[in-house]
Amino acid sequence: MRYLILFVLNLLLSSIVFAQVVDTGTNPSLSFQIIQAQFFLDNTTIKSATIVMDKRNTYEGLLIDLKPEVVDVFKRITREAMGKSVNMVLNKKVIVSTSMVQSEIGASFIIHGITQADAQTFINLLRENARQPSAL
Repeated sequence: MRYLILFVLNLLLSSIVFAQVVDTGTNPSLSFQIIQAQFFLDNTTIKSATIVMDKRNTYEGLLIDLKPEVVDVFKRITREAMGKSVNMVLNKKVIVSTSMVQSEIGASFIIHGITQADAQTFINLLRENARQPSAL
């Protein structure tokens, strides 16, 4: 199973409807989202992911460095989504839903609003998946 952060760009025009049954324990629930574009942050797109701490050793966010071959796609998606809301989903759980794309995002960026625990979980999962043999 691949674990990833999913950027869900909630655009009003040219939207795709996506529905998924989610098992929340005792009662399954239906997640209904309108999605324009998705960009998966995983081992295929990320060169590195690092926890960012300030000078006082206070957590600031998750620094992502993309692989060169996906930078243009990410720039286009974020340029087209400027002013729109972004959801970030980790392991089928929305972890950030208040973000808004303010400008085109390039090869390196910091995700603010993600908890340090979620950021570390994501980094650990990237490392774990990197050690697994590729499926043919």
